[in-house]
Amino acid sequence: MKAVLQRHLGATLRCNETLIVVKGGLLLLLGLERGDSLSKGHSLLEKVARTAVFSDKDGRISLPPPRNTPLLIVPNFTLPARFKGGIPDFGRALVSSDARPLFSYIVDRAHDHGFEAKGGPFGAQVTLQVTLEGPVTYFFDL
Repeated sequence: MKAVLQRHLGATLRCNETLIVVKGGLLLLLGLERGDSLSKGHSLLEKVARTAVFSDKDGRISLPPPRNTPLLIVPNFTLPARFKGGIPDFGRALVSSDARPLFSYIVDRAHDHGFEAKGGPFGAQVTLQVTLEGPVTYFFDL
């Protein structure tokens, strides 16, 4: 499981008739790999919930996300890619039939970790506009 966590001032996701607008919070790009499980999804959410992403009164990035922080989770099968020369190999990505329910589980469980979570459409081409803040960006490899 690979994920990129970013703090943003606003994010807009478009896909056909789907429009998701989030006014500030966190963006999680999520790449699911063969062998990923519900327990790894839970571990990822625990890490995100306790990671310092917000600044304290002195301007230091030392605060985890407060309860009800908006979290937009977007599936991204390209994150697990390995490269052979300049060509991406997506063979490590979890097959769609297994990835879809795991992705849905992670979005649903994000609420249990205190987030106001929204999940982007699975298996679809999307347009994502994000205004990063900081920028604060973290990479997780579970």
